[in-house]
Amino acid sequence: MQIEFFRDWLRINKSYPEQTISSRISDCKRVEKYYGDLDKVLVECGENWLLEELKYSAQNERDNKVPKIIIKGNIRNSYSTMKKSVRLYFECFS
Repeated sequence: MQIEFFRDWLRINKSYPEQTISSRISDCKRVEKYYGDLDKVLVECGENWLLEELKYSAQNERDNKVPKIIIKGNIRNSYSTMKKSVRLYFECFS
């Protein structure tokens, strides 16, 4: 992941405050722990593949589906936030 480029892009193009930027980068790092480098995933698997992987629906929650990424707290909210962060990362390079 190209952290500094992403940080600058979020600051300039999205006008996010530093705390939000740090949170988005942290989310992306968490995803990388389970799926590997985001740049490599983008090239090898494509954007849509990872975004599909980061879906966790209300039905998944009702079924107590165990997510790939271990979450303490609300799984759906966490997955939604991680997905948004990854989507922003991919947007940064499109």
